[in-house]
Amino acid sequence: EMTSAELRNIRHRIKFDMRSMASCLGLPCSTYQRYEDGTAKVPEKIARAALALEAFEKECDAKREAETEDLLRREFPGGIPSEF
Repeated sequence: EMTSAELRNIRHRIKFDMRSMASCLGLPCSTYQRYEDGTAKVPEKIARAALALEAFEKECDAKREAETEDLLRREFPGGIPSEF
């Protein structure tokens, strides 16, 4: 069972605001807010979806980081010049 604090922590880790998180989970913002402030229990399907969203965002971040590193290596094969 996911707590409201755990749900909020996921949102913070993936750097979403409340409106974006609610939208990604297919919820009205007011409903999501009740889950996060603890006035309503976090349903299991919302908990699973939040965990899946966090995993997806981590995967996307890792992919973007790798793509950025590849781009920098191609653009600056000898390293980034000191004038930058």
